Amino acid sequence: MSWQAYVFFLALLCIFCLQKTIKQKLKEIFPEKADEIENTAKDISIIPCNGKLTQIAYYEVLKHFGIQAYLVHDLDGEGEDEGINRNILARIGKEEYRLTHQKNFEDHIFGESWSNDKPWKAMEKILNNFDDYKENLLRFYKFVIGEESYNALGIYQKELSKK
Repeated sequence: MSWQAYVFFLALLCIFCLQKTIKQKLKEIFPEKADEIENTAKDISIIPCNGKLTQIAYYEVLKHFGIQAYLVHDLDGEGEDEGINRNILARIGKEEYRLTHQKNFEDHIFGESWSNDKPWKAMEKILNNFDDYKENLLRFYKFVIGEESYNALGIYQKELSKK
């Protein structure tokens, strides 16, 4: 990781909870790597933005200061290159700077739609049924900490090498 902190903008607070809970679960599964897992996220700032439109404003501010930000947001039933999703991609320039979920994070990761208590439901599923959702959870976690940092941990390499 470079000297510069990574900054992630999340459209929803519940996605912020995903990173924290996945990290907690991985430390439980791999106690011998707990310090390494903790250190992979130390230079990452995650900022809940309360919606996709706000992400663009935060992104532009950091870009002005030379800081590369990454976005995580739902596609809300649209394609990656439709509607506001197209506007976001046009602003950030490269698909590699964002991770999207179709239709939303809970449907993409857990195969369910929730109308309330999303952070708590996600935390419960991660902590109690991690293996059932491992592929999508690790896809998210790998994006957040970066491929190099993830690979350095040496966990679940076979599962993600297929992706």
